[in-house]
Amino acid sequence: GKWLITNATNSLRRWATNTWREVLPALIDIQSPFAFIEGRELFVARLGSTMKLWNAVTWEPAGELQGALRNSVIWEANTIAVSPDVSRLFVTASRTTLESAPIYSWNLITRTALPIIDTGIAGFANSIAAPSDNILAIGQASGEVVLWDLSQGKIAHTLSAHDGRISDMSFFEGDPSQMLTASVDRTIKIHDIRSMRLVHRFAGHEGVVSAARFLPNGNQ
Repeated sequence: GKWLITNATNSLRRWATNTWREVLPALIDIQSPFAFIEGRELFVARLGSTMKLWNAVTWEPAGELQGALRNSVIWEANTIAVSPDVSRLFVTASRTTLESAPIYSWNLITRTALPIIDTGIAGFANSIAAPSDNILAIGQASGEVVLWDLSQGKIAHTLSAHDGRISDMSFFEGDPSQMLTASVDRTIKIHDIRSMRLVHRFAGHEGVVSAARFLPNGNQ
């Protein structure tokens, strides 16, 4: 069958697309957005201070990623990104008493923790996305997008994308140089991260734009 999986503040629910009715009990106390891995048969989300895995078909636990989130009382997982080759998972923190919030990372093949990415950038990352296996895009409260070189462990480029906090980012699968950003400044923009230029600006929303996505076919 086909299902729709939804994520609320602290739960995950699964719905049958032929009846739009909920099937199986909800997963409670899930404290973060979730991400599909391994051909969408598994998904990963935060439960307490651990990143847990579930089988999307059977709805049963499927293990966990080794290595707890540091200071779980202070940190709240905000966004999740998976590398295009589905070998790495990245998780940001949205609440912290520190000046710079780290990005947690795991190897999805071995399910072990990788070194924490500390960009040294003040404030926390509002959104992250991985356009390639070596680059991580980090959306900031300042409206900037930082392109982090994973192999070099340093900033590759910084793009002044918006006049307010970036709420969401995504990349076109057919051309990962095309980055889509949404912001509290009520705009959506497409950027070319090769030339670092603005491709198009969409305006007209009367409120905060919380999310934006390319469709898989790239036409919308």
